[in-house]
Amino acid sequence: MKVLLNTSIKHYEHCRAYFSDTEYIPTENLVWAAGVNGAEVPGLPAEAVTRNKRVTVNRWNQVEGLPNVFAIGDLANMVTEDMPRGLPMLAPVAQQQADQLAENLQRLLRGEAPKNFVYKNKGAMAIVSRNKAVVDLPKNVHFNGFFGWLTWLFVHLMTLVGFRNKVVAFVDWAFSYFSSDQALRLIIRPFSRKDVKDDKGKKSAEHRTATPEYNPTPPAIQTPA
Repeated sequence: MKVLLNTSIKHYEHCRAYFSDTEYIPTENLVWAAGVNGAEVPGLPAEAVTRNKRVTVNRWNQVEGLPNVFAIGDLANMVTEDMPRGLPMLAPVAQQQADQLAENLQRLLRGEAPKNFVYKNKGAMAIVSRNKAVVDLPKNVHFNGFFGWLTWLFVHLMTLVGFRNKVVAFVDWAFSYFSSDQALRLIIRPFSRKDVKDDKGKKSAEHRTATPEYNPTPPAIQTPA
């Protein structure tokens, strides 16, 4: 694996992912995972919309310039001293903001001053492969590997609502683990790549002439003979 830092893809053409005018990565598969953009909301002042179409809010989740409009979660861009680029777009942030905003709305109705939102970082986890995960907890606690994987499973199982959902998820995970069934849930149909070019600009027909063993259809979706 090769990681390119401070590099962005400019465009994709002829099975080439260009990150400059001349430099490119040859590939037939391009997965775009560059983050999340907010949905445009008509009527918001231009100064309230920031990068990634997120909406600037104060510490009460109040939209800038609109005293009666509030935003939470991924759409809300709340800048603090600890987070000068805004709070991360994570589920715990949205959950905590929702609780605080509900309390603040009650306080406003009573004529009381709202409380500033303070994010309580409970850590972050991610599965990196089978039986392996990384875990970052507050107070500089970090661990990984199999124990990190078990921790990820336990935490995510406990956060599900209802006993039935926990049991169903556990059984589903156990079946997938022991059967190695990824259950992608994709509907895949055979297709022709007549117009697709490789990194050298050749079409599939040209490949068939040059290399008889070439088959433009991926093995996973080939029709048995």
